[in-house]
Parts: sequence; structure tokens; C-alpha cells
Amino acid sequence: MSAKAKNRATSIGLPLAVGVVLVLLWQMGVLNAAGGLTTMQLPLPSDISVALVEKGTRVISDATITLVASLAGLFIGCGIGYLCAVLATMAPRWGRGSLTVLSALNAVPIVALACIMNRWFSSAMGSKIAVVAIVCMATMAINAYRGLNDLQPFARDLLKSYAAPRNTEFLKLRIPNSLPNVFTAVKINLVNGMMSALISEYFSKDTVGLGFTIKTCMKMGNQKATGWAYIVVAALLSIVLYIVVTLVEKRVLRWHASHR
Repeated sequence: MSAKAKNRATSIGLPLAVGVVLVLLWQMGVLNAAGGLTTMQLPLPSDISVALVEKGTRVISDATITLVASLAGLFIGCGIGYLCAVLATMAPRWGRGSLTVLSALNAVPIVALACIMNRWFSSAMGSKIAVVAIVCMATMAINAYRGLNDLQPFARDLLKSYAAPRNTEFLKLRIPNSLPNVFTAVKINLVNGMMSALISEYFSKDTVGLGFTIKTCMKMGNQKATGWAYIVVAALLSIVLYIVVTLVEKRVLRWHASHR
């Protein structure tokens, strides 16, 4: 086995091994005993699995709704954030102010945003998408702006020596240079977007979605395992999306030094 294959096996095998050990300790009640928690406060994995099987159809339906809201908001928020980064690069005097506004907007608590968007939108799906989009904008804008402007001096000098127009510099140098930062922002926003969608569903007018069901089940003593089953599904969705984006990143950025 080559050194590269060994490193890959280690990077995948060790986290999986740690995860398996934690689940086994949890199932044996070690985690509950260590935290002084009852099985009602922290249901065992077996109870969560049973609840997940029993609610399978409803879980898929709720997960689909939350996933659609999360991805739609992610796409819109990242798109607007990247556009703001481009404008800030093209017109630094005015553009940097937009980044400051986005950073300030990102400081607004998600709970407050969810309540405000529920007032602004008549559609529950629309309010969830808006919350996710607002949360994702600043991360993308700041990361993309750095990628668009953190250029190697020799690369710009080379283009200037060929008298390359500004649009060529932007398309051939700045945008490719920003791609690693863009993927970093997308991976961060995958987690933030899912969390924002879940929190938004806590305050949604609708009675569907992972967040709403988690809130409802956690209030009922005999439904704690179901609530935890929905939490597990939300976590798995984020993990799967992260893996997908990472694979796409490796394929798209094969030319970049970090992926050689």
C-alpha cells in the first residue's frame, strides 16, 4: 500500500473508529452514567433507531422540506455574497462598505432573524429560505473577497506584461484564485445553513420540517427518542452534503497546489 493510500485510510478509519467506540459506550449507558442522565434525557442509540424506523415516512418528508429550504437559502445567500465580493473588488471605495454591512447583518441572532422573516413572508418556506440566505451571505462575501484579492504578485505582473485587459485579469486570474475560498465558504455555510433552517422551523407557522418536529417531540416525555432521531437525521444530512462538496472540490481544484 502506498503512503498516499495509507494516509487516506488513516484519515477515514480513525474518525470512524472513534465514532463506533462512542456509539458503543453510549449504547452501554456509559455516557448516561458519566453525565448523570436518564434514558429519557438521553435516549440510547437502539431506542433512537427504533423511533427512526417507526417514523420513517414522516422523517423523509420532513427532512426533504428542511433540506430544500437549506439548499435554496445556501444557493441564494452564496450567490449574493459572491456578487458583493465582486463589487467590492471592482469598486473598493464603495464595495468594502457592503462587506461591513453584511458582517453587521450576520451578527443579528438567528432567532431574531427567524421571527422577523416570519413577519415579512406569508410563506413559511420563504421565511426559512430568507433566514438561511442572510446567514450565508457574509461568510461567502468575506471569503470570496479574500480569494479575489489575495493574488500572487508575479501573476498580475505577467498579465500586465501582456497588456491584458481588466476583464481578462478578472476571468483568468481573480475568479480561479477565489475558488478555494469559495469552497471553504460553502462548506462552512452547509452547517450554518442547516442550523439556520432548523432554528427557523422552531418559529415557523408551518407544522412540518425537522426543526418543528424536534421542538414538538422534546416537549413530550414519551417522544424524546423521536426528537433525537430527527436530530441524528439533521446531522447526517449535513455530513453527507459536506462529503459531496468536498468530493466536488477535489475534482474541480485538481490544478490547485493543495490538491496535488
